[in-house]
Amino acid sequence: MISKRFVLLISLLTIFIIGETITAISITYGSNEDNIKIHYTKVYAIVTSESTYNDPSWHKVIKALEEKYENKYNVTIFVYKNDIWEVRDKLAAILPDYTCFVNKYNEVTASFVKEVNKLTRSLDNDPYGDTIWAILTGYTAED
Repeated sequence: MISKRFVLLISLLTIFIIGETITAISITYGSNEDNIKIHYTKVYAIVTSESTYNDPSWHKVIKALEEKYENKYNVTIFVYKNDIWEVRDKLAAILPDYTCFVNKYNEVTASFVKEVNKLTRSLDNDPYGDTIWAILTGYTAED
């Protein structure tokens, strides 16, 4: 008969093999094998251009987004200089559950949206989406 602890070990190995990277996981179990709990902290990535990040009003937006989710997720901010593909390897290393692209309205073009779609499908070896993503923009930061 296979013990539940052995199954748990196999399950964790599967998570590490399939997910490649997990940033925060903890395992606790009580006095019997039926009381095993696994806690995984989801990852929230904020991706922004250097121009948006360095604009004081937009920086407040980014910080507000970070503060909104920091108690629920492991939040990481990625800043690129010219092209969103500059942060691809860093995103792939953490495989975020959620990714928010924060950009000024003039940076968000049809081409940008296409590139975001391609980027978020390229974080691992399969052709499917690897993160739930959104673009946060507005005519001004106050919008």
